[in-house]
Amino acid sequence: HGNACSEEACYAQPDCGDAIAPSRTYDFDECALGTSQCSDFSNCTNNYGKYTCDCFAGYRGLGTGVAGSGTLCEECAAGTYAEGSGQTACLPCPDQTTGPQGSTSSTNCFCA
Repeated sequence: HGNACSEEACYAQPDCGDAIAPSRTYDFDECALGTSQCSDFSNCTNNYGKYTCDCFAGYRGLGTGVAGSGTLCEECAAGTYAEGSGQTACLPCPDQTTGPQGSTSSTNCFCA
């Protein structure tokens, strides 16, 4: 008696049957649903059929999964920095300077 599915929950309803065309796809926003594997220290970006994770500035991404390096984020150590989100390495402060842990720019480095 027709398709009992809604676009938001078709995958979870047992009465879907064959009423859904095989080419019909759905995007579930893992970021909004809170089901992504992104680190607490990263931005989650939903893309159709997938999502990506990018660590915050001041962190480096160590993750290796399909969602990106932001599934595992580590704060930059003192004397290093990471500008912008999505960095996979912390850069050292310029010679004879240091900076606080989690620095987001070389402008946070100061004379040692």
